[in-house]
Amino acid sequence: MMIEELQLYTTRMEDLKHFYRDTLGMEVSNATDQAFNLQVGRTNRIQNESDHDFSTQDILQVCEVGLVTEDVLSTVNELQQIGLTRWGEVSDTFAPVGDVHGLFIVVKKDRTWFFSKQKAKIYPLEVSIRGVGKLRIG
Repeated sequence: MMIEELQLYTTRMEDLKHFYRDTLGMEVSNATDQAFNLQVGRTNRIQNESDHDFSTQDILQVCEVGLVTEDVLSTVNELQQIGLTRWGEVSDTFAPVGDVHGLFIVVKKDRTWFFSKQKAKIYPLEVSIRGVGKLRIG
């Protein structure tokens, strides 16, 4: 599953712009009061781990997108109907869907995210997947 484009929605535009630009050092482009773009994509630069410190140049692509739902198994079934496949174990609170190139991490609303204390919340998103098309979720 190759994620070609991801559109997220927020009420905290300036906070996120600051985080991506000033904290992560990513290039923000096409910025307006209502939107901005980030290129999180392929690079032709190949380096060994010892050649440099990690930077945004080392980010190859968006490969995981959290998808929060009230009903994980039903959502997994819907994703399978459009041609995506389960990848690994599935439960009623967690399910990876996609492949080695990209995954939806489907989780039940209010589940605690791994390595975090945050509860999963439902937010709308749009994602374009190679060979599948554009999906609007939420």
